[in-house]
Amino acid sequence: MASLPYPGILWSISYILMANKAFKDRSYAMPLHCLCLNITWEAVYGFVYGPGLLNQVVFAQWMVVDVVLFYAVLRSAPYAWKQSPLVAQHLAGIIVVGCVICMWLHLAIAATFIPSIGRQVAFMTAWPMQVLINLSSIAQLLSRGNTLGHSWGIW
Repeated sequence: MASLPYPGILWSISYILMANKAFKDRSYAMPLHCLCLNITWEAVYGFVYGPGLLNQVVFAQWMVVDVVLFYAVLRSAPYAWKQSPLVAQHLAGIIVVGCVICMWLHLAIAATFIPSIGRQVAFMTAWPMQVLINLSSIAQLLSRGNTLGHSWGIW
């Protein structure tokens, strides 16, 4: 837990850069399913099963920036989803359903594993999510055919 401030600071910088770039480019960097997984992970392991005030402060800050990222996604929907108006028109509902499913997933994992291995499950679930974010971001870049919403600073 002693190293939490360093990754926390780096993630905060990355999130702020993502939000800034999203508004500038009218697009977004983090894939939707990853954003849903992220904000619900922060809620579950920062507040429901949070190990202390420091983590709650860091996780709350991330959640605030996630809300800004969700807002950027919704604002950019008409531009980012030109090829699929159905998705653009229903993106808020898609995000809500995605967050409900992800919250259920995180709560189930936490309730299952915290009794046996403790709160370390938060960090054991974080690294597969990071791999998913990385792979999904690359797939998103390739499928879009452009770099809108992305920058080297974010990576």
